Amino acid sequence: MKAAMRTFKINQLCWVTLVFFLPHCCKSWGIGTPLRRILNSHGQYQLLSTSSKLHAAIQDTADDAGTDDWREFRAKLVLQNKHQHLQSDADDSDNGNSGASTKNWAYEAGSMIEAGSIILSRVPDELGCHDLRQPYFHKAAILVLEHDDDSTRGIILNRPSNLLCSDGDIIILDDDGGGDNDADANPDNAWPMNFGGDIAGLFSDEPMIVCLHTKHISSNSNFYEVLPNLWVTSHKDARELIAAGEATCDDFQTFYGFCLWKNGQLQQELDREFWYMASMDSQTVWESLLKLSKQDDPQRAGVKDWEDLIAKIDKANIEPIESSRDGFRDCMLKEWCRELLSVEDDDDDEDYNNQNIFGAMSMASGTKSTVGPGSLVRSSDDPSTFLLFDQLFHKSTILILKEEEHFSMGLILNLPTTRVFVHSGPGNRQIVFPIRYGGVEGYSEVNKNSNNDDDDNTSGGVEGSSLIWLHCSQSLRDLRIGKSIANAGKNMNDSIWTCSHQQVLQAVDQGLALPNEFLAIDGCVVWEKEMGAGGVSAQLMAGSMVEVPPEMVAKSVWPILQSQQQLSKEEDVIENFDKAVEAWLKGSKSDDDTEHLGEKASEGKLVFGTSVPISELADDALRTWIRLFLLNDTKYVPI
Repeated sequence: MKAAMRTFKINQLCWVTLVFFLPHCCKSWGIGTPLRRILNSHGQYQLLSTSSKLHAAIQDTADDAGTDDWREFRAKLVLQNKHQHLQSDADDSDNGNSGASTKNWAYEAGSMIEAGSIILSRVPDELGCHDLRQPYFHKAAILVLEHDDDSTRGIILNRPSNLLCSDGDIIILDDDGGGDNDADANPDNAWPMNFGGDIAGLFSDEPMIVCLHTKHISSNSNFYEVLPNLWVTSHKDARELIAAGEATCDDFQTFYGFCLWKNGQLQQELDREFWYMASMDSQTVWESLLKLSKQDDPQRAGVKDWEDLIAKIDKANIEPIESSRDGFRDCMLKEWCRELLSVEDDDDDEDYNNQNIFGAMSMASGTKSTVGPGSLVRSSDDPSTFLLFDQLFHKSTILILKEEEHFSMGLILNLPTTRVFVHSGPGNRQIVFPIRYGGVEGYSEVNKNSNNDDDDNTSGGVEGSSLIWLHCSQSLRDLRIGKSIANAGKNMNDSIWTCSHQQVLQAVDQGLALPNEFLAIDGCVVWEKEMGAGGVSAQLMAGSMVEVPPEMVAKSVWPILQSQQQLSKEEDVIENFDKAVEAWLKGSKSDDDTEHLGEKASEGKLVFGTSVPISELADDALRTWIRLFLLNDTKYVPI
């Protein structure tokens, strides 16, 4: 099998072409950084190995029955049992047939993991991290290529794309990492770039290409039969077969990347009912692939194919097919396919992107940006900017804290957490400061409900000195409580000051300020720079972020942020989200623009084949992020 799985590298010219046609593929938080890998983040689990003696015994019985594959023999038993059951229910046994046709068969295989099995994802009751980070596993059909004591490897079958790659765009690497196009390269060959998995996939520097086909050449030892009459080979061997005139590109289904489960991982996922393990004949699998290859739009996301396979293993009455159709998970999957697997011929999108680019270039060339320490920025009006990655930045308000040679640093202001800082004031009065999630960098992993006062900081809570304290009060500035964040000479951005926690507690204890006049922030956002380029300026240039006018900060934005409360229940998620959106809207150019901005943000395209606006899906994704990573305290690690 390893000989059949060669590693390939995409010619850089090819990727320049792909990036030109797929601008959304390069959407990520850092401009100028490589597109991030999409990594499998399932837990650590135990695989189930099948006894070789048991296999041998079953295969002997299958041989006696005249069947080459023991799975087909078992399929006959399953279908016979099903046929007899249906006969008894219908009370009709006219023909007395005790068997059933096994030309096409599929059945649930329990928890037996082996090469050639089909893994079908289930639709769980509750949303999980993978629904935001790995939507491509939703309603997926995965063919197991290899299984041993160390790992299980497979390819997703139902994530087609309309991307094509020719022989000339692929460089074959040798064992030393070098390589070149070989003599069999034919620029007229067009290979579909279907998504096979998140490891060594479409957007890796060195993607692995797996070819499936039904042509067996006995003299080629690199062909691996994963199912009877279904073969796996490398792209190189497929090209050689075509060069010899024994096949064409249409005879192959090509997949870029694979899925990987470590030792024990898949078995526990089966035990937790994340997947069905199924057995199917090769014709059923191949016909399903051919149907997908003729699909008119990758945005259909292979959902119908999953539904058909679920029905074939008699689980359509268990899985919520109707109720989940066009739900949050389906919509996230379709948007993922649109962004990463589909080339769209959409003049409206092109015009909108050009307007954003030219607008940013015009702004940059016409006036020098005043964004720096002390400035507020907000996420862009485009709801798809942070839909699939880094949903926490959707409709965010961010304070720029530092601007250094190698990085920019900011604080997200609109995400209260379940945690609080508690201070014992005069007369033992408990004063509570909600702690906000400022970003993943430096965020403390501590108990969410602990007494954090310096005099009683024994419950695992974060110390006040480790938090960043902010205020936007003119009276506190007059008293010189804290210091300005802004650089000298940038007085317009001088409304937000930072102060120590001792200054905060003294001001509150002495009645100089109310507790909600201060924001307590844990963690920060860092945008890296390379050779002085990048940072928050790159975000502004790309249109991912826009500046909040300084005159709107104290007047409109800050009072709304102050009114957000500690996150403790589902109602708080909705209330804090609504206030975050209100602050985001108030961060427009002026009060007069707020209503228009809200209309612009809510209008636009629908998710493919649904009545769901992308703007609503993006809002749902942010609320889901808040529930998972703030309300439920799941650790957030950016992709």
